[in-house]
Amino acid sequence: MKHEIKTLFLLLVLAFMILPRSFAQEFISSMDVDASINKDGAVSITETIKYDFGSAEKHGILRNIPYKKTNQDGKKYIMKIENISVVDENGEAYKFTKSTDGTYINIKIGDPNYTISGKHTYVIKYSVYGALTYFDTFAEFYWNAVGSEWKVPIMSSEVKLRFLGEFEEGRLDGRCFTGAPGANSQKCSVEVGDSYVSFRTGRVDPSENFTVVAKFPLDYAARLEPTEDKSPIIGKIIAAFFTIVGIVFYLILPLYLLIKFKIQNKKLKDAAKIVSAWFSPPKTPQGSQLTPVETVITANVTAGRKAIPATLVSLAQRGYMKIVQKNGKEFAFVKTEKEPDDILRDYEESLYNAIFSDGKDEVSTKDLPSNTKFGKVSLTIARDAGKYLKKEKVFEKNPTDVFTGYTVLAVFAIFFMNIFLALVAFIFGRKSAKRTYEGTQTYSEALSLKNFLVSQDPQFDFQAQEMIFFEKLLPYATAFGVEDVWIKRFKNLFNTNPEWYEGRDLTKLAVMNSVVSASTRIATSSRSTSGFSSGFSGGHSGGGGGGGGGGSW
Repeated sequence: MKHEIKTLFLLLVLAFMILPRSFAQEFISSMDVDASINKDGAVSITETIKYDFGSAEKHGILRNIPYKKTNQDGKKYIMKIENISVVDENGEAYKFTKSTDGTYINIKIGDPNYTISGKHTYVIKYSVYGALTYFDTFAEFYWNAVGSEWKVPIMSSEVKLRFLGEFEEGRLDGRCFTGAPGANSQKCSVEVGDSYVSFRTGRVDPSENFTVVAKFPLDYAARLEPTEDKSPIIGKIIAAFFTIVGIVFYLILPLYLLIKFKIQNKKLKDAAKIVSAWFSPPKTPQGSQLTPVETVITANVTAGRKAIPATLVSLAQRGYMKIVQKNGKEFAFVKTEKEPDDILRDYEESLYNAIFSDGKDEVSTKDLPSNTKFGKVSLTIARDAGKYLKKEKVFEKNPTDVFTGYTVLAVFAIFFMNIFLALVAFIFGRKSAKRTYEGTQTYSEALSLKNFLVSQDPQFDFQAQEMIFFEKLLPYATAFGVEDVWIKRFKNLFNTNPEWYEGRDLTKLAVMNSVVSASTRIATSSRSTSGFSSGFSGGHSGGGGGGGGGGSW
């Protein structure tokens, strides 16, 4: 009996220890955001936070709002957050203090001499300058309405974005994302009206976001960009540096580079054996056949504007896809049974995967401008091809990096009014990637092939008698931008289309190439003027501005 009483006593003690903690569990019953997109480009935000302290005795809540955001290039930009006020549901002001660290505006709400418990409502108002992003044809508000740094769960959240005036149907659009930072799950709903876009979601746990994005006409609001986060000391160091090396920068450096390029170019011409015609794709010193884009880089250092369509034609020729002419300027890429294998270069496989990234077996050229993965591959294909050429000892360094480096130097020189250096870097420097001794032969073959592809000399007509020969070099002609010349030379052979092309006329392939090139430029420009990506192309939870979090104190 005594043992049972002792056990019961221990259970009661344990219960009394646990129950207060369970009743003291804090949470936010709802966090609603009302945002007005103003004509001057500012955004007026009202956060209504219904915080339940349970039985815990606290002073109030903390709200930490990031005032910096990072673009696709890793550059940080500063948004101004001003006009902060905090009231309760009846409009009565709360005591609060505001402080700023390197990333957040920290709002500490409550009276340090007074404790509270139970349910309390906090209405936080503030204005954000630089929260909008501007693209070629639309503007966007991409915002982490609930940040991942809240210490307590939020049971529900509703966001309403309001606009002044009404829009025609289709001019407003919205998307939302939930989950951990980087997730693209969409456990939320969107409602689009003629003057608003609203979003709703259920429970948001700590370490999760509720991110919303609204698209609206570009001319609706004034352009109000965030400012780039630059440390003043960097400017002083740069100014001091150019003061010291001014003479070298303006005189000695351009002269040195010019002499260096002239000597290097003479050695290359003396060593190369250029012929008027070469009928096969060039090979590396190790004997590997170059792809069309690698061939152009070997001959010209830069990949040119036809790298993507040339690679697509090459993939189709080798059986990985089929090119189908739909109508006019619309073409489609259709999967075949042949999957990417070890024969493909890494960048060829990346391009293939980007084209079919949505899981469809047929992709229209109309879909390419909105394909973010396609745009990203378009930006890196030349550099990846250059990396391969360096690995195969055709060049001593990645030629694309050299080309880009001297382009940056030319722009830099213009900025500092060093026209001499700018001209030397732009005209000679960008083409100065040094080839290896063994790579000189590869260069000779690439330039000789180019001579043959662009030539219309009748003495080469004996080669233009086999469809196999035409197909073999068509991607290379495309890469050099002379596919129209190449197709005209072989036009008498087009009794039937090759297996990899379906359409009325193979000569329309040049049209497809121009469509793909234009789509590439559009897809790679799916960035705001400050370099931010769009929430409508690759958006994800935590991808917008704002966010942060908070808790109690």
